[in-house]
Amino acid sequence: MEPRKALYGIIFLFLFFRIPHLSASPQWFWDEGINMDYAQHLLSGRSRWSCMKYAWIPHPPLYPLCLAVLFKVGGYTIEVARGFSVALNLATLYLIYLIGTRVEEGKTALTAAALFAIYPAAIYWGRMAFSNNLLMFWIMLSLYFFITHLKTGGHNILFASASMGFALITSYSAILITIPLGYYVLVKERKHVFKSLALLFAPITVLLIYILATNAGVFLFDLSLLIARFELSKRYLHVIAPLTLILCYLSYRKREEILDFSAQVLESESKKIFNVEWCFFKTHWAPLILLTVHAGLALTLFLPLREEQLFGGGDYFWLGIIGLLFINSFYMNTLVLVYFLPFFMQVIMVGRTDHMLIPLYPFFCLGVAVFLDKFHGYMKTTKTLQKALSNTPTMFAMLILPFIVLTLHDTVSFVVNPDTLITEDIGDVEAAAEYVDQVRKPGQHVLATSHLTRYIKDPVCVVPQGFAYEGHKIAYYPQGLPEDRFTTNCSYKNSAYLAANKGVLNWLKTFNHSEVNEWIRGYEEVFESGRYIVYRHRLGENNTAPKNEPSPES
Repeated sequence: MEPRKALYGIIFLFLFFRIPHLSASPQWFWDEGINMDYAQHLLSGRSRWSCMKYAWIPHPPLYPLCLAVLFKVGGYTIEVARGFSVALNLATLYLIYLIGTRVEEGKTALTAAALFAIYPAAIYWGRMAFSNNLLMFWIMLSLYFFITHLKTGGHNILFASASMGFALITSYSAILITIPLGYYVLVKERKHVFKSLALLFAPITVLLIYILATNAGVFLFDLSLLIARFELSKRYLHVIAPLTLILCYLSYRKREEILDFSAQVLESESKKIFNVEWCFFKTHWAPLILLTVHAGLALTLFLPLREEQLFGGGDYFWLGIIGLLFINSFYMNTLVLVYFLPFFMQVIMVGRTDHMLIPLYPFFCLGVAVFLDKFHGYMKTTKTLQKALSNTPTMFAMLILPFIVLTLHDTVSFVVNPDTLITEDIGDVEAAAEYVDQVRKPGQHVLATSHLTRYIKDPVCVVPQGFAYEGHKIAYYPQGLPEDRFTTNCSYKNSAYLAANKGVLNWLKTFNHSEVNEWIRGYEEVFESGRYIVYRHRLGENNTAPKNEPSPES
């Protein structure tokens, strides 16, 4: 089959798994509501999240600005927000193919694109309105221009730098990739060093100058809070950043010495552990070890998809980390040491295996494609495996069947019966919001979850902010947050109703505030629709929130 026709087929498969039930599957996540609310306020020229002013940390403005433009054109809906993520993932799939053709042959590039199309975690998280989907696109675009520069030279390094510059104002987590990229420019690209570094750091510099000139105190307060929340000073300054710099130096200055040393170690250890020469180990034992690893992990692809799998982090596709090491060493340095490893170390150190992994999925798929290609070559040329694995049915069962089964699981979970995963019933959301607006008195304050706030008339704010207003430490809100950070008096003590998903009261109890727990005991359930419950408070029933208009700068 022609590569172009095969790519069209892969794109069809990609859309087949991502378009159906887009508005309801997966369930609506809290961060999606944050991003949508932030974007809607930006349309009015305000940096604000629900009732809280100055939402610069931890959400840089590029992603919500993109959403704001799309909302202006297509309407303020979850379909528009998630459709943007699908479009970004489709562009990323094409970049995976282009990168694959440059570091390996066309067959491997098509395999990598196909794997991305059917990868359950990429389907699941790639349908949601998360900024990491835009970050993934910028990283892969930068990588494409970087590798193109290595092959052809020219001004592609400038485009690579500019792409990473936009990545930095999409998510601050991109900072670690700028370290090795900037180091490469300083060491190897003296001709383009000033232009490249300017493009790399200009967007974030302009943003920081604007923020510091307008809201320096608030920004520094939120930044210190973010650093404390994730222990970033300890993790970045003591571990990740120094290790990244060491890797930069080793990869660009000592590459040949490292490869020679690694070969000597492998040769020595193969004699100690297996009592055989390195050549024998490489042609006999190594394929068997790879076969065992592949077969063991491939068995997991036969299991039906479950929500907890998609949150657990590790799966078969993490085998791609090994596959990345099989890429031609010249390109492997760029792929692994500049773009993959710094971000991977950051995710592991922070301990987030949810949507933080989104930018790594293309690397996993590229790595698995390379692994399968090299492994297939091993199987055909290694005497130990020639007889046992030379027949077509065995090859099919080993390399193709697991992915056919995975494709069937994708079809069931994302197309035919999305209820195998937790889905959102939009009717329940609308019913809960309609009930609140019918029974509340004019001016009565409501606390709600991040998605319900856009369905309920003002005054309304998200649940945590109602408790943070009173100075309580809750979720990622610090203790003693000043009242002037809020656009209105959104205190939980003014709330007549609370509309939220089931379990929200138990979640509030986990923060172990005696005053909050006492208030929670006053809630009584008055309405339920699916996963949503409306509570009325016995003390707040007659309360009305002060008519406190938002300040101009909010």
